[in-house]
Amino acid sequence: MNLLICNGSPRGEKSNSTTIAKWFSTDQDKMILLMKASKHQAYLDTIASYGHMVFIYPLYVDAMPGIVKAFFERLATREGLMTGKKVSFIIHSGFPESVHLEVLTRYHQILARKLGFVLVDTIVIPGSEGFRLMPPQQNRKKQQAVMALMEQFRSDQPFDKHLLKRLAGKRQGTKTGNMVFSLLAKTGITNLYWDSNLKRNQAYEKRFDQPYAEK
Repeated sequence: MNLLICNGSPRGEKSNSTTIAKWFSTDQDKMILLMKASKHQAYLDTIASYGHMVFIYPLYVDAMPGIVKAFFERLATREGLMTGKKVSFIIHSGFPESVHLEVLTRYHQILARKLGFVLVDTIVIPGSEGFRLMPPQQNRKKQQAVMALMEQFRSDQPFDKHLLKRLAGKRQGTKTGNMVFSLLAKTGITNLYWDSNLKRNQAYEKRFDQPYAEK
């Protein structure tokens, strides 16, 4: 069974979402990049040809990326397009705890009711930042779990709850871990990556701005 993989990462092909997608995709599957907003209308015709779809995207500012929201709004304009289609989501984040992604799993249930598709399940993968840079063997266990779940999806079997739980990992960090992180944060080490991105985009000096605060 061929899958349509909808990659919702704003990073496009050079993303952790693409790395995860490569873990389970075959040459017969098709991947579309939702970051290409100009192609959204054409993507609707692509969707019409598939009965099984996987949406994969990262957590952005504690929510679904804006480009993914825009695509679902476009989907809503084509009444009946998603009716009966089987859909799975793979959502991931750089946070080591899975609690940050829980609100999105509930949101997927709302989308299923609104658009009429069959929600098979949501696969949650925390700690994903850097997947695209890591050597393959470092994520071998995660890859094997994702591959097994996608094989179940292709054959219309329910997901293995043990594999889902293994990928989701710990829901929340420990007190000791949080304390260590707080101490490291004071040194600035935990913000090196984000600060470098802010500086590259000339936004570092504006990082504490409050544009929506009442004057």
